[in-house]
Amino acid sequence: MKTETLNLIQAAAQTTWEAIAPDIISAIEADTVDREIVIEAVLDAGRIERFSAAFLEPELTAALVEFRSLAYCDQIAIMETVFTFSSYG
Repeated sequence: MKTETLNLIQAAAQTTWEAIAPDIISAIEADTVDREIVIEAVLDAGRIERFSAAFLEPELTAALVEFRSLAYCDQIAIMETVFTFSSYG
């Protein structure tokens, strides 16, 4: 994956988490969320595509298609480069 593509995916993941964090934290009734849950929440249910759609950038759309074509374990490995802390709040 090209560096530019990776950067777009990483930014989209961060934007997605920022959008869904309050709901996720509220739903689990905790002050913090483990990294694994954050990653799963960002990747689940097409959230990264939905929350990135507002940008309407062809490069981002292509990057997400490429990203989703990867094996799930590879998608998680990329998310681990975005979400480096053990928990988020």
